Amino acid sequence: MKSRHTDWHDSVNCAAFSDITGATQATKLDTSSSGIPTDIKLAVDNFILPGDIDLSLGAEHFYEILRSGRRTRPGHPLLQELVLAWTLTAITQVITSQ
Repeated sequence: MKSRHTDWHDSVNCAAFSDITGATQATKLDTSSSGIPTDIKLAVDNFILPGDIDLSLGAEHFYEILRSGRRTRPGHPLLQELVLAWTLTAITQVITSQ
């Protein structure tokens, strides 16, 4: 496994599956008011588009890739720094039909 934005790389043992889970989200995300700083390099460039999950890391790797950088602002997504790049965590509205 190798970062696209830093020099970090490591070997991981993994199992290959044809399908881990469904798409990341059902529709394109609206990020117009997300407030993502321009200096942030996200792990996935096209995260706003629905797509397949490429890799699911086990819990044993979580603390190995976690860095101390974290950016939060009320009403905006949480940005967490990893050795790979930054990740974005946000609550999205789920609309269900009755």
